[in-house]
Amino acid sequence: MVASTSSGSASRSHATAGDAPIFVGGPPLRSQFRLGLATPLRPNVVFRMGAVVLLGWMPLLILSMVDGWPAISSFLTDYNAHARYLIAAPLFIAAEGSCLPRISALVENFRRTGLVAPVDHALFNHILQDTHRILTSAWAETAMVVAAYGLVFAAYLHVPLVTMPEWVYNARFGRLTPAGWWAVLLSLPLLLTLILGWMWRLLVWTGFLWRVSRMNLRLVSSHPDGAAGLGFIGYSSQAFSLLACAIGVLGAGHVAKVVGHGASFDSNHIFILCFVAGVVLFLNAPLLVFMRHLLYAWRLGTQEYGVLAEHFGREFERKWLNRMQPLDSKALEQPDFSAATDLYQVVDRSYGMRVLPIQLKSLIMLALATVLPFIPVALMSVPFDVVVSKLLHLMF
Repeated sequence: MVASTSSGSASRSHATAGDAPIFVGGPPLRSQFRLGLATPLRPNVVFRMGAVVLLGWMPLLILSMVDGWPAISSFLTDYNAHARYLIAAPLFIAAEGSCLPRISALVENFRRTGLVAPVDHALFNHILQDTHRILTSAWAETAMVVAAYGLVFAAYLHVPLVTMPEWVYNARFGRLTPAGWWAVLLSLPLLLTLILGWMWRLLVWTGFLWRVSRMNLRLVSSHPDGAAGLGFIGYSSQAFSLLACAIGVLGAGHVAKVVGHGASFDSNHIFILCFVAGVVLFLNAPLLVFMRHLLYAWRLGTQEYGVLAEHFGREFERKWLNRMQPLDSKALEQPDFSAATDLYQVVDRSYGMRVLPIQLKSLIMLALATVLPFIPVALMSVPFDVVVSKLLHLMF
């Protein structure tokens, strides 16, 4: 059950993307690569974050100002719009630069740690090539853009326009405002394309993990990570933290909108808890594909180590627990006692291994990243005089 690596079986780290991380790509990065806005090795995250704000949020502000005071007043107090186009959209771009290289590094650990046997390296490389091809395919990017505009068109047909904010829909003239048309034709489709692009990446990530889980992985039930050597893949939760924060901004924007219409923040506690729990479960769901492997490793480990511990224990007791004679005071200094301690620690680790490669610390970090955007909304719901009173009470 012990995994080992072969020094002569090293192969290329990234079979399809040169020196670029294997998971860098996905909608809508292919178009940005072609336009020269980014490259696989230089994602230009800050530049693209600024571009998303300039294209998705700034025109809404300018067009609302041109449309008059009612429109600009409505836009400035539309916290949901600011959450979407000013904060969430650039955060989805930032998550590409933070998450994708870390996920790619985790992928390579399957080979570096010896989980994938040298004889299976060719198959593993094939899975990498296939994954990268699917992730960066032109048809996937086209499908995401078409789906984004399809969702906007469906919303335009089925959502009553009179319920839209004044900066989007002018009820007096019965038409969309210039800012509203910009939101429908560019801002919202751009945001949806970014969201759908991440949905596609997560789907491809799940498919990759599922294909790897079908391989004959060399697991070690007594591995110190507590997950038979697969503990490293659980760090994907931490890698997705910025993505979780971006999703949390969308949820916080909705709550801010509800609070802005007179509802209390306390009435949204259930929604927030369910939202955070849903995000944590959603981003960790791909790791469920390894449950079968880990259950098998746990069962095999408990059987094999259990037999070993039983034989050792019987021999140990036969040798040292002779009840007819008192135990020599120097017996505890013998190597047998140290060996027994070491062996039973290994056996205990095997019995206590997790059947999911998920760590509580990672789950907590992901939950905190998701709930973080809700904190300003909670503060916004507290009257200003109460905040001042509390601050003065702390200071004096």
